[in-house]
Amino acid sequence: MPSPPPDRWPQDHGGNVWEAVDASRVVDFSASINPFGPPPGLWDEVVAVWPLIVHYPDRSCRRLIEALARRLGSPARALAVGNGSAELIDLVLRCLAPERVLVCPPDFGLYTGLVPPGVAVHRVPRAEARSFGLDLQGLEQAVRAGDLVVFSNPSNPAGTLLPAERVLALADLCRERGARLVVDEAFIDFVPDQSVAGQAPFREELVVLRSLTKFYALPGLRIGFLVAAPSVAERIRSRQVPWSVNTLAQAAGAFCLAQEGWETRARSALEVQRRRFSAALERLPGVRPLPSAANYLLVELCRPAPEAGRVYRALADQGILVRHCGSFGLGDRFVRVAVRRPEENDRLVAALGSLLPARMAAP
Repeated sequence: MPSPPPDRWPQDHGGNVWEAVDASRVVDFSASINPFGPPPGLWDEVVAVWPLIVHYPDRSCRRLIEALARRLGSPARALAVGNGSAELIDLVLRCLAPERVLVCPPDFGLYTGLVPPGVAVHRVPRAEARSFGLDLQGLEQAVRAGDLVVFSNPSNPAGTLLPAERVLALADLCRERGARLVVDEAFIDFVPDQSVAGQAPFREELVVLRSLTKFYALPGLRIGFLVAAPSVAERIRSRQVPWSVNTLAQAAGAFCLAQEGWETRARSALEVQRRRFSAALERLPGVRPLPSAANYLLVELCRPAPEAGRVYRALADQGILVRHCGSFGLGDRFVRVAVRRPEENDRLVAALGSLLPARMAAP
């Protein structure tokens, strides 16, 4: 049965705390942001840079580009920085001028939402039976010359991971067929050894999108970047609106990229909390968290648990915001929840348990 239209569902994106009466009291599980916040010292860095706001931002983002080049071991000319990855998704879709865009639902909605007029969209659905892993056989059969294949890895909303070697094998196929591959690695910081960004400068067929807002907890500053062959990166930079990345964002991004010790500690702490959170949810009847490589869990709801719409509304009434996954094409069966601090995760588990029949909610 086809899914209902997206406008039936309460959300088309997470993180909209501004609809709450008091946003400061909302515990936001709907946006998958590092709950431990930005690295220590960032505020001092922002204060130090504050006097520079009387000038236009560095249009070339030199300090941030240099920090990215050092971190990734990539040539600076292979990089482009944007006002969040959303700006870069739009630029990639327009600049690469595909004849057709292949998407793999359920996945991030902007891939289809930003497809230029007149460009066809072909869907190769992910396999629910494999926790919404990619249908590689279906992609291999579908790809043809002029195509642009785009998907998230780890996937959003499911958190499934396609290993790097299989991503590169798919890139090889795209090159052979005269197509291109765009891999959105917005959440790869949680499994950094599986990134293919280091290969992108040497492959004309591969573009890798990255975000600094999730892992470093900076969504309000909007910082994203991409890695591609220098000729492709230059084409994208040439079509970019001037000064799209502000001075504070550039400084914050460069500062965060230097915090390697903090990254290791944050990654380890989030891994522990994800396992703990998933186990606690799994003990609730009718609640099935799927395996995830990222800092969020896609949770299937079946009897005796209520449908996702009721869960979303009941939790919102308690100041807890989760992501209803209807706009991902998953109907009223799934919610996505970010991994947050232990006491917040416990609060959500208790609140969700209270929605179950009393005799069944006990762990």
